[in-house]
Amino acid sequence: MAHQLEFFEDFPQVVPDPPRAHVQFSVKWKCVNTGDEESPEAGVRVELSDATGVLLTSIGRNVVPLPPGGTDEDTVGVGAVGPGSGIIEVTIDGMSAVIPVTIA
Repeated sequence: MAHQLEFFEDFPQVVPDPPRAHVQFSVKWKCVNTGDEESPEAGVRVELSDATGVLLTSIGRNVVPLPPGGTDEDTVGVGAVGPGSGIIEVTIDGMSAVIPVTIA
């Protein structure tokens, strides 16, 4: 089997930021190479869209090459202005996870 990047169990997660933070919440992601070969460098994108699908924030970075069983993770601060609902989408190497969010 070749390399295979997957989200680590229970990830991604949305974590509220502390009071007086410059962002309203953070997104924690973690991936693991479940294959038997080293994975090449891959891209990670964290996007926040409002309920109508308008993109509000898009942040990207690279996942380092991972050996079999290797993991990479990060926490990204994400914010929005005003109340409402929307979605956070985390994409790694073509794999995607969507988390609905509501901002009070």
